[in-house]
Amino acid sequence: MSFALAAITFGLVAGLNPGPLGVYVIHQTMSKGYLHGLVASCTPFLTDLPILILVVLLTVKIGEQAWFVSAVSFAGAAYLARLAYRMFKSSDRIDPSQGEGQKIDWLTGVKMNFLNPVPYIFWGPSEAHT
Repeated sequence: MSFALAAITFGLVAGLNPGPLGVYVIHQTMSKGYLHGLVASCTPFLTDLPILILVVLLTVKIGEQAWFVSAVSFAGAAYLARLAYRMFKSSDRIDPSQGEGQKIDWLTGVKMNFLNPVPYIFWGPSEAHT
C-alpha cells in the first residue's frame, strides 16, 4: 500500500509540475486554438512507450544510464532554446482564430517529449531517481 501511495504522489507531483510540454500546449492553445492544444497534449501517448523500451534496453545493455540522460538533457536544452527563440520572434498578438485552417504541428511536441530527460528518469531504474 505504501508503494502505491508513493507512486501516486510522485506521479501527481510530476504531472502538476509545469514543464516544457505544458508550456507548449498552453502556447498552442492560446495562439492557434483548442484543437492544436489538444493534439500537442496527446504527444506523450506517442512517445512514452518508445521511451520505456529504450530505457529498458539501455539498462539491460549498459546498466547505467546517467550519461544518456545527460546527453538527452543537453540536446533537449538546445532544442528548447531554439523553440523559445521562435516563440519570442513570433507576433505579439495572440489570436486563436489564426490557427483555423493551419496544419496541425504534432511533430514539435513529439520531439520535445523525446528530448525531455524526465520520462527517461521516470521510466528508468529506481537508482536513477535518487
